[in-house]
Amino acid sequence: MKYIDKLSYVQIRRGFTWRDKTDTSQKQFTHAELREILRPEIDIAESSYSKILRGVSVTGNAKNLLNNKLESCSRDILTEIERRLELPGLFDCQNRAALDELLDVGELAAIIDVYDTKGDPKTKRLKRQAHQSEAALLKELAERLVYSKDNLLHVPAELLSGSSYFAHLLLKQPEIQRAYSKVVFIRPDTIDNAFDEQILALSDHLGVLEEGVPGLLRKIKEDKLLVVFLDAHFLDLTEMPGMKPMLKLLLNESVRTRMPNKGTTSILLIGESMYLDLRREPSMTGGKGTWYSQVKIEDESRFEFFNTQWKGLSKLRKNTPIEDGGARVKPAQAYYKIGNDQPAWPNDIAHRALFATNIENHAFFDPTIGYSKLLGDMTIEPPFVTMHYDDMRNFMLWVDAPKSETKHPHQAAKKPASGKGFLSKSDMIRYLSTTKYWMMSDSLLPNSSGRKRPGLLCKHEGVRTRDVSPKAFEKAVGLLSPPLKRHNPIDARITEHRYSLPFSLKAFVQDEWQTNGTPQQKFMRSVAHHQIAERLYWSKDDVGLLKSEYPYEPHRGETKLYFVADTICHLMRSLQGHTFELEAYEKKAFVRDNYFPKTPEIDGTDPNTLALNASEILGFCFEQLYIVELNKKSRALSKKHGAYNLALELLQHMGHNQTVGVPHPAMSPHLWHAYVKECGHALIDVGDLEAALRCFESLREMPQPNDEVFRDLDDDLSIALVQTLLGKTEEAHKSLERCAAFFPDDDDLVRRKNDKKLHIFNCKPDKQELALALYKRYQARQANLMYIAKEFPNSLKRVEMIEKAYGQGRKLYAPVRFLGVDLDTLFMSATYHTGSPEAEAQAMSYALEAILRADANGDHHDAMKYKILLGRFYRRKGDLINAQVCLSQVQKDLRTYGCSERVFFAAYSESGKILDCNHDYVRAYASFHRPFLMRAAFRKFSGASQQAHAHCVNALALIETEHLASTSEEWGDVIKKAQTDHATEMKNYQRQLVQDGRVRDPMYGYSLSKTREVIDSLKDADGIKQQIKKIEELREIAGIG
Repeated sequence: MKYIDKLSYVQIRRGFTWRDKTDTSQKQFTHAELREILRPEIDIAESSYSKILRGVSVTGNAKNLLNNKLESCSRDILTEIERRLELPGLFDCQNRAALDELLDVGELAAIIDVYDTKGDPKTKRLKRQAHQSEAALLKELAERLVYSKDNLLHVPAELLSGSSYFAHLLLKQPEIQRAYSKVVFIRPDTIDNAFDEQILALSDHLGVLEEGVPGLLRKIKEDKLLVVFLDAHFLDLTEMPGMKPMLKLLLNESVRTRMPNKGTTSILLIGESMYLDLRREPSMTGGKGTWYSQVKIEDESRFEFFNTQWKGLSKLRKNTPIEDGGARVKPAQAYYKIGNDQPAWPNDIAHRALFATNIENHAFFDPTIGYSKLLGDMTIEPPFVTMHYDDMRNFMLWVDAPKSETKHPHQAAKKPASGKGFLSKSDMIRYLSTTKYWMMSDSLLPNSSGRKRPGLLCKHEGVRTRDVSPKAFEKAVGLLSPPLKRHNPIDARITEHRYSLPFSLKAFVQDEWQTNGTPQQKFMRSVAHHQIAERLYWSKDDVGLLKSEYPYEPHRGETKLYFVADTICHLMRSLQGHTFELEAYEKKAFVRDNYFPKTPEIDGTDPNTLALNASEILGFCFEQLYIVELNKKSRALSKKHGAYNLALELLQHMGHNQTVGVPHPAMSPHLWHAYVKECGHALIDVGDLEAALRCFESLREMPQPNDEVFRDLDDDLSIALVQTLLGKTEEAHKSLERCAAFFPDDDDLVRRKNDKKLHIFNCKPDKQELALALYKRYQARQANLMYIAKEFPNSLKRVEMIEKAYGQGRKLYAPVRFLGVDLDTLFMSATYHTGSPEAEAQAMSYALEAILRADANGDHHDAMKYKILLGRFYRRKGDLINAQVCLSQVQKDLRTYGCSERVFFAAYSESGKILDCNHDYVRAYASFHRPFLMRAAFRKFSGASQQAHAHCVNALALIETEHLASTSEEWGDVIKKAQTDHATEMKNYQRQLVQDGRVRDPMYGYSLSKTREVIDSLKDADGIKQQIKKIEELREIAGIG
């Protein structure tokens, strides 16, 4: 390589103005300085240096003169140039590989993306299919590119709108495949000399590195290439002194050589750019906003697209079988289908669908958890993910950079007139990324109550941006639209504006802030989350504030639940990105009226360390907020509120690396057992049995206190419960056998309680209540196994033994608060199964009274269990009307308030059986039996899967028989009736989700399954056979013999 070529390579790959990798400071070796070093032997104009070194053609013999001078100058001069460039040994490099190593850059060819239009295997990786709105625009754009007299075309597209992936979808257009041999995608990766390095790589790829810009454009045309420049807004950046960006030179050349007749366009620019607008370059126009904004999806089509993406991406993750409904779908249904009238970018919808398919993460609608956690582990990331990640990275790189146009809408925010602080746009984005939904303008500063409700911009030592005023913030925010949205007040009673960012951008920024931020920035993040948590906590009783801060309406007026739950979330976020050691704390401080963990401070000895008692924060979150305030020491989140997924999400926040069941390193060891136990029960509630079993088994490995017998028994009984649900009854019996020696197993309970050999009752008086509770659980597990084995008298005997232990008989039905709903329903069902008319009547009477009691106490989840049982009793008596009334109410409650997996299975099983008895086999299968089997198989509930499979097989056999016996018109009427009934159910369901124009919280309940499509598939014999085939596939997946 010639010396001039080496300098040219440095100029374009790194630049003569560069940033130090250690302290990011900017350094510079100007062309004027190079000119001074080489003078007086050669005198070339300074402007020519820039053109020569950047491969731009110049008149005369300037390039040869400069090269000859470099080749003949002394080693001292070369060494001085190397010193000024901070590249020792530059002129000794023999090839590009050596230069790449010296510059510490990757291979040149790797910075452009080249696709062959004739069957490039990379094109097949574009898995996300275009939405119909995208497909129409892609066809229009492809035709414009192929039949045009312009060398270049501009597609203005909003920031972070998914336009990069949209451009890649051109590869699937037949017009593009016929007209072009290759498509090259180019994206900048630096704000200094943006696109220059990539254009050098393209010139090198095409073998015209020495021919400059004219030769490059000529070769692009000759080889029939389409070169796509992404992130066109980088053209608006301030130019380096004396250096015209090569892309602008390429654009000038393309305009100069404009084609007289129609031909293929060679250069496509994607993204909004004031520079291109001022040049009035040919562009795609039309529609509201930009031409590209027409791809936005509106109304119910948003949820339909979400559902399609969710199913396809679930298959990509190998999450099979794919359940139709559930808590992972309902948030999107509420967000897109009912509670939000804003059109959405297809790319945003696809990202939310992707995040929902990550079944290892339970906070899939919470951006503050970070992009990497939302995405999870994927063997191969879909291209739309990697492209959007690059979009967000470049946006954050670009947002604070100086722009060349003084009136550019994204020009950097100016310092407030008061001179009290500076808030950069990236700072604003970071603060806004701390919110789950939006930021209210009144949350920036404290209210009149003072410190008890701090604002995000409260002054805090060590955080320089705390001095900015809300007025300055609002002014600066206005410069960020888009992607920032400024929403109008919700209604006349709420005057404050709301500010929001795209979901994926907030998640991306949260990741970058805690992993790649400076110690100062990480500290700012901790303080921001802590102050949000403190504001929410002191607002927990403010019903009026609820409507401002949350988009959903709470059930049963549980305002406090929202605020306290998010307090846990933000307190745990304040600990991320830092390491802590276990410290002691004073638990009794939690109950003080004015207690809240103190705001983080920087450690005086180590700027990377926070002066904060993380163990105290963990204790406050788990012991006070989660156990006491949310669960009322009785798992109220699940049992009373039906917030099963929320409970698991909060436990995940308190886990190590956001992992359920693994205590946070700063959590005090005395809390480990209680935390993991809570995780196990929460996992049972949502149906993740294998994970629940791992939690309970891990308990036995933890350090034991003095009452280790009690702890071991508790763990074994929990393990036996999960084993029973998994269908591992033999293992469950073995687990109970380990407990048997500690419990009396006959009617002479009083005598055996005094037996010294029975350790469980040989305990201090203060442990007697715990001993009785464990005895109750032991007998309950035995009774349940006997019930499964249809040993109903023995099952009843076990329940009666528990009653004796508590000194409570059952002469007339009286609520036994010690036994609880599960033992009550077991007792009622076993009583009914004894067969006598008196026992059946007695069981029904018990169930009816239990429903009234549970409803009166506000125990809605318990009431659902009793209603299912009563509906079952009615069905068995042949009273289908009352059975239907019971289960209709259960289905309404289930979809509104949610339930545990076991209650879901029972409800769907019984609802389907009632429709079977009414000979409505189509709806029984489509609405209940099939969703039941899919969920049971997906969650490995062995017994439930077998039961659901039997229901499906029976229903499909009856459907097939009825179809064969019917004329086409008669069968068409059957399908039409099923669709009409389902449509009525859907209308009722949507009315349930909305209350006074507000959406009920989607963290509760379930969405309806894709019943309509299943009903449609049953309209002919082929469709019925296809459903039979699918059921058999589910049988194999569930492991049913």
